[in-house]
Amino acid sequence: MTIPGTSRTTVGTLAVVLLVSVLLAACTDSEGPEPVSGAPSTADTAGTTTIPDIGSRSSTSSTSAPDPGSWTPVLVEGVPPVPGDAAELADRLAAVEGFLVGEPTSPDSALAAGHEQQVLLRELGRHPDWRDQVLSARPDARDRIIRTIEAGRTGATTLPPPLTEIPAWTIRDPAPVAELVGYYEEAERDTGIPWQYLAAINLVETRMGRIVGDSSAGAQGPMQFLPSTWEAYGNGGDITDDHDAIAAAARFLADHGGPTDMEAAVHAYNHSDAYVSAVVSYAKVMATDPWTVTAFHGWRVYVSTVEGTLWIPSGYSSDEPVPVAEFLRRRPSLLSGDR
Repeated sequence: MTIPGTSRTTVGTLAVVLLVSVLLAACTDSEGPEPVSGAPSTADTAGTTTIPDIGSRSSTSSTSAPDPGSWTPVLVEGVPPVPGDAAELADRLAAVEGFLVGEPTSPDSALAAGHEQQVLLRELGRHPDWRDQVLSARPDARDRIIRTIEAGRTGATTLPPPLTEIPAWTIRDPAPVAELVGYYEEAERDTGIPWQYLAAINLVETRMGRIVGDSSAGAQGPMQFLPSTWEAYGNGGDITDDHDAIAAAARFLADHGGPTDMEAAVHAYNHSDAYVSAVVSYAKVMATDPWTVTAFHGWRVYVSTVEGTLWIPSGYSSDEPVPVAEFLRRRPSLLSGDR
């Protein structure tokens, strides 16, 4: 499989179980890194908070031109629009996944396609009455779609209550997918931990590094290590560095049952059964359909609040929590309702 932006071919296989819910794992007591939980903050540019402008009401992608093909990003308020019915969802899902399977060479287009897939799958999770029609239209993807929805339900049990304020976070673009896959594979060679598990943990914890911020318990970095655990497994590296954090996570998992018993290893990383189930599901799908790592890489940060679900775009930054009402006063278009 060719990773966007490079001619490099991945070792092994990848696949994806996409959580249909807004998945940010809830904090639990654990010997290992603590999952990111909660939501980011938003405001224009006032004091210590910055919210980026994400585009006009209706437009194609404002990033570089998409690859040639049957799919072109169309955005409403900077977000892929919600489908109106099952037929539209099935058609759009087939188009965007066909584009991703076709190995897009433009990183920007691949990121946009991943975002569209995320929105469509989450919407399918909200409409169980659409499922039969969508699955009938996509028999080739039936097992993966079902697994995705089930993983979303499992992941939803790890969510905190709806937020009243957005945490002190910075949201950034993740490192290129080829770079991250290289780190996962290097860690697998060093420890034997299947790299799909490292990718799954990275996705669940911080959306592959999009979320920059400490958890309520003080866990840090893209793999959310507690400083005390980092001392044991970080090997003198940088807790905020993608390469160092992924390598440390692999060492931790190898020291707690992996690769022989990956469920036990992931449970040591986070003691939540729902967390373990979600990570294992992601990893298994990423071991089936190689293209899906690119889709996951495009997933954005959505958080559940008392006002509804918010999208926190790249470029957002605040060094203090921001009330949800203030967030929406400054950027009402970031409210995605039940999306």
